[in-house]
Amino acid sequence: LRILEINGKENYHGIAFSYNGSRAIILATLDAVSYILPEERESLERVAEGYLSALWTVLLSAKEAINERKIALYSPALQYVVNDLGVNVRKIYLEDPEQAITQEILSSIKRDYDSGTYDLLLVTDIALKKDPKLEDYLKENKIKYLRIDVLGRCSLDVYSELVGVRYLSNSTNEDYVSSCDTYAYAFWGSLVINLVLLGIALALVRKIRKGF
Repeated sequence: LRILEINGKENYHGIAFSYNGSRAIILATLDAVSYILPEERESLERVAEGYLSALWTVLLSAKEAINERKIALYSPALQYVVNDLGVNVRKIYLEDPEQAITQEILSSIKRDYDSGTYDLLLVTDIALKKDPKLEDYLKENKIKYLRIDVLGRCSLDVYSELVGVRYLSNSTNEDYVSSCDTYAYAFWGSLVINLVLLGIALALVRKIRKGF
């Protein structure tokens, strides 16, 4: 896993939302749990492989949907996600998600959109909640953007939402896309994760009752 930079500064935000970040976390967790429960390793490996395979499939769909877009990011939270799609990010406006929004940043967002530097801004639900005036500004200036919900979500959810880019019309300034087809992936991904966690918990309980 390579650590990405923004203006020469390392970015550690949003790694877990990306494919490579999720893969690293899953494999590390698998090794740790398998050390405690070696008899469960084979079944856990199958589940992990199934999840990563599903995640890769959704990633490819997101890559296809976003491939022709010129993408800019409001904050660094999605840098790893988009990097794993192989898409060149035209601009990242904040170096840190906690950075305060300024009129200079807003003006830069509009100027770059009007000049064609990018044609779609990706912004997280957390950023819009933190800076409510950002969404008003984007709508007022007819800047096309896609809200990506990351709060309480996993990587499969995030890539599924990016598939929604294909539903954006080039001729209108739709500001938010929500599709049942898009969230189908996320539902099953969350279900798999919950089942894995339940399985691990039950295995640990059995192990504790039998005695280590």
